Amino acid sequence: MSPSRRPGARLFLQVGIGFAIAIVLTLVVFFPQVREERLARSEARRKQAELTRAVVLVQQRDEISRQYAAAKLDAEALLTRIPREPDLPGLLSRIDLAIASSGVGVEQISFLESPPAAGAQSGTPGSVASLPLQLRVRGRYPQIRALVQGFEESPRVVVVDRMVLTGSDAGITVELSVRALFLR
Repeated sequence: MSPSRRPGARLFLQVGIGFAIAIVLTLVVFFPQVREERLARSEARRKQAELTRAVVLVQQRDEISRQYAAAKLDAEALLTRIPREPDLPGLLSRIDLAIASSGVGVEQISFLESPPAAGAQSGTPGSVASLPLQLRVRGRYPQIRALVQGFEESPRVVVVDRMVLTGSDAGITVELSVRALFLR
């Protein structure tokens, strides 16, 4: 220690060096750590948001998978209702059952085209063909509703394309255009 320094100056120098060390430590060590901690928090919030989005996407995927499985089961169930051939005896049996259970009176059943042979082309595009027919029946409204419901509930797919109702004192006359579906 030099004799020219006074004890107050020495204390002042020590305090100054201490402040300088504290400032250097703060700038070199603490500020970078605080900045890194802020960046880490920001990164954690971003990652948490990404995780939340990922969880939502997984839930959506699971819901879509459930809907796909349900649609696949519905399609498979529908395909079991479509025979591989026109199956006229089976079709007439289904129509007869729907007519008998509804109580309507049949006036006419007309096939609009001859049924195609197995494997032949029909007017319906794709692997599903149809056999169009027309029915004319007479009855009361509940009977006619029961007939259409019988077609809908039939184990065989029968599509009602057109229905014309004509009323009279004797009841309602209905002309139905239907298609019986089958696979080619």
